[in-house]
Amino acid sequence: MSVQDLIYPAVFKRLAAVESQVPISSRSYADVVERLFVEFEGRRSLPVIRAMVHECRAELRCSPEVAMPELLERLARQRLNPAPVAAFA
Repeated sequence: MSVQDLIYPAVFKRLAAVESQVPISSRSYADVVERLFVEFEGRRSLPVIRAMVHECRAELRCSPEVAMPELLERLARQRLNPAPVAAFA
């Protein structure tokens, strides 16, 4: 279990209480969560992915509605990927 898996459930609970004002359709939001779940299966749990997508959605609330699904998916994917470990020679 990673640190993110321990931290993000608390974030999910906090964010679930705050409804986002982003005008993204429920279907687009669900599609983003589903695609990321398939991509990160075995590495991130569904609640962690859902919380990250919700957090990113709130941060992107000023973005154009038409671009929201793509921006949301890209930002959430970037944040769900583990940070690369720098190799020192």
